Amino acid sequence: MIVLIVILLLVSLYGMKVSSFHNDYMSLDATNAIKGIFAVIILFSHIRQYIELTDSFADSTYVSVLKYIGQMMVTMYLFYSGYGLMESLSRKPNYRKNFLKNRFFKILLHFDIAVLMYIVLQWALGNTYHLPKYLGSLIGWSSVGNSNWFIFDILVLYLIFYLSMYIAESFGKQINKHLESVVLIASFFFCLLLWYFLHRTKGQSWWIDNIMAFPFGIGYSLYRSKIETWLRKGWNYYISFFAITLALVVWRHFKGIDIFGVCTCLFALWVVLLSMKVKFDNRILQWLGVQAFAIYILQRIPMIYFASIGVNQNTLYYCLLVIPAVFAIAFIYTKLLKALDKQLFKR
Repeated sequence: MIVLIVILLLVSLYGMKVSSFHNDYMSLDATNAIKGIFAVIILFSHIRQYIELTDSFADSTYVSVLKYIGQMMVTMYLFYSGYGLMESLSRKPNYRKNFLKNRFFKILLHFDIAVLMYIVLQWALGNTYHLPKYLGSLIGWSSVGNSNWFIFDILVLYLIFYLSMYIAESFGKQINKHLESVVLIASFFFCLLLWYFLHRTKGQSWWIDNIMAFPFGIGYSLYRSKIETWLRKGWNYYISFFAITLALVVWRHFKGIDIFGVCTCLFALWVVLLSMKVKFDNRILQWLGVQAFAIYILQRIPMIYFASIGVNQNTLYYCLLVIPAVFAIAFIYTKLLKALDKQLFKR
């Protein structure tokens, strides 16, 4: 199985560019390429839940790599989401006006269409659930075979950002603070409340250990220019990169991926610093990044189906069928939803 990691590494290295500083390291193409890498890592991580791995060096190394990355494979999605929302707020007047329609309800619709596909698949396989589970699955609170926690977190984080914008617009002038600063402070506070709520209700670490990457992305958007100016002076970049790398490795070794998210925020900063110097510049990764949401949310459909007919008894055949099927379904799904969005979410 380690061959999958090797292939991803080779694809990532193709077209890679190293420079003293890539000014476009936070551009859509650059971030899509990075999201594409992690979309495939998530796919590789989930596929191992449906197959039996051996104690061979190849399989054990494969598992060790994925375990070491752990929940950090999702971190950049939340970080880039927070960053992107703040960038949009800074550039677009009246951004809050259409936010619920164009952001929150759009992703909810996309998710629910995927959930319905899982429900149909489960019915076809003879699996049924109680009504509360079906209803909860529509917001990511429960699952009908799909990956769900990430979508629930994203939906709530979008609502947090909307509420933070409302607070900033309503009370920002009264407390003599800029709108963006109030949004950051309010988002951080509400993310803490979300963290506590999920910690008490869900308990599993994966529901909460990436949450703080979202306000961290908001803050990076707000202070990006100052950070870049400081990093460009002397040896500041290299000292910072070394310090963050060391802190990340040490924290990961002794604490693992902590539930509060110190490790994931360190990882987000490490990736950002790396992308300033190293650009993953090829169309394959960018294409994967565009399909990232679909890959994440639909990947378990072929996994469940092919496992249900016993193909997972042969790991090689299972991977050769599942991985192309995931990419094909994701491509079709993204295409169809893009056409649907043009009709439903016109500006």
